[in-house]
Amino acid sequence: MTLLLASLGDWSDVAGIAGAVIGIVGLGFVVVQLRSAAAAARAQATIQFQQAFRDSHPARSRLLSSFPVHEESRKQVEIRGNKDAFPPWSKAHPLRDDQKADAVAVVGALNDVAQYVADGMSLRSALQQYHTVFVRAGFLLAPYIEQVNEDGAARWGVRVIELFNAGLRYHRAHPKHREKELLLKRGDDALVLIDSDGAGLSRHPGYVLDRGWSRRVVDALAVRRATRGPERRLRR
Repeated sequence: MTLLLASLGDWSDVAGIAGAVIGIVGLGFVVVQLRSAAAAARAQATIQFQQAFRDSHPARSRLLSSFPVHEESRKQVEIRGNKDAFPPWSKAHPLRDDQKADAVAVVGALNDVAQYVADGMSLRSALQQYHTVFVRAGFLLAPYIEQVNEDGAARWGVRVIELFNAGLRYHRAHPKHREKELLLKRGDDALVLIDSDGAGLSRHPGYVLDRGWSRRVVDALAVRRATRGPERRLRR
């Protein structure tokens, strides 16, 4: 009887071990499936992003080749060549309706980029392909976005500013780009957005928090910033 009980105990141990192994294998399978699903979602988002971005090419081309440069923005960059290639605009000399239409179209395209990132596409992948577009378009569009959002009630175009800032940081950090100039060229004329030493445009400071976000949202973001570092260290 003692031998039988011992044998049953051994089989119970074996069954327990087998169950644990099966559980681990099953968990591993689930992890592999989740990773595959995530990779597929990223790939699909990237494909959709590329197609959508191609569709916005006409408006982007017009914007980069002829959109006026805000008078304050012109003071931030070096102009090489004919200044008339980069006509200024301001409240006193507003944009035309067709220029505003191009601005709206490009803001929409860049908002789509941000949404595809939210849906799974790697931001790094987007930056590898189009960071120069994000910087050039953001430079031209930021003053118009600010003007539209002047009353603080809207958040239109905020993601364009985020992509602009990400593009600047990526250009200055990546070994392939950081010693190269980033220009906005129109024929033989150019604006030097970033020079070979990395000098030039500064990160946009952001304007949404200063213009109408609720106290609750501001407090939530402040708490997140205060806790994120310690939380990361405690999880090591």
